[in-house]
Amino acid sequence: MPGFKTSEKIKLSPQAVFDYVTDIGNSSRWLPGVVAVEMLTDGPMAAGSRYRETRQAAERTGHVDLEVKEFDPPRRFITEFDKGGYLTTYSYTFSEDGSGTKVEMECEVVADGWKMLMTPLVAGAMKRFDKRMLKGLKDAIEGRRRR
Repeated sequence: MPGFKTSEKIKLSPQAVFDYVTDIGNSSRWLPGVVAVEMLTDGPMAAGSRYRETRQAAERTGHVDLEVKEFDPPRRFITEFDKGGYLTTYSYTFSEDGSGTKVEMECEVVADGWKMLMTPLVAGAMKRFDKRMLKGLKDAIEGRRRR
């Protein structure tokens, strides 16, 4: 299945990192190109919650509506969105690693019909844009960079 994986070690507990990642108020601090995020459902973040990210890349601004598919503090957080007929899933796993947390992120892209032929190209473009996502998380949460 087309996609990519990346990981990063962060010097905080799994609960602290999970809480930071799942607080949409932090999104623009660590997610590439994110300029705004808004909840589309009421209540706290949970499986089934939906939210909208506004991203800017070069001169273009676009929106993506995401749904939380799994919310298992402090171990796992999975989001999914369908844009242009490509179903994209981001899975984050948080595990203790010595004095900190190992964060693993996996992105998978699937499509049906003729679009299935394009998924490697779509996944490659996403990798180029998002491959430094967890480095941005590390820098933001460890206080190395402020936006």
